[in-house]
Amino acid sequence: HGLWPQVPPYGDSPCVQPGSRQPRSPGLPVCYRDPVANPDHQEWFVEHEWEKHGTCAGAASEDDFFIQVCSLSQRPLKVMADARSAGADFDGIVSAVSSADLPIYTVDKDEKQIMLSACAKHDAAANTYAWVLARPADFATACAPPAGTRAPTLAGGESCGRCVRMQKGPQCTTDADCGCAHGCVRCARSGYCTDVSL
Repeated sequence: HGLWPQVPPYGDSPCVQPGSRQPRSPGLPVCYRDPVANPDHQEWFVEHEWEKHGTCAGAASEDDFFIQVCSLSQRPLKVMADARSAGADFDGIVSAVSSADLPIYTVDKDEKQIMLSACAKHDAAANTYAWVLARPADFATACAPPAGTRAPTLAGGESCGRCVRMQKGPQCTTDADCGCAHGCVRCARSGYCTDVSL
């Protein structure tokens, strides 16, 4: 399907606009090409994914968003295709994805969808985000800013960091640095935002 940042009302992730609004290059992104699908529908679907989800993913551009989607999906799609080729039903495919140590977030048996979890790692030099498959419990380490850097900010200075129970939040020097980070309540003596009140 695609990459869905969990912005309100679905979650509490901030909507980070793309670095550029330049339209995507002509043609469908490689992972959306399907020889049996209606090409007009596929084109509509790709535009829908960009407008509904990509515009909040913090990618450099529409092309970058779909490059990341295709890159993130390459391994999971291969695992699922291999399981299907071996005769697996949907439950068998879910089992294969789990056995491949991919971070399953949820499974929708009615729609036959496997949703994986991912977090966005900030690239300070480009002021964009690169998405990484990771379990939610691993987000703080998989997508943490490099040591010695401040938490990334959105336009207007809002922090796009977050605090997760029993893990370090974004770096800080004062409580004010943590005010806009999701789930954070103060700056701890460690120099990291925390969700633990005094």
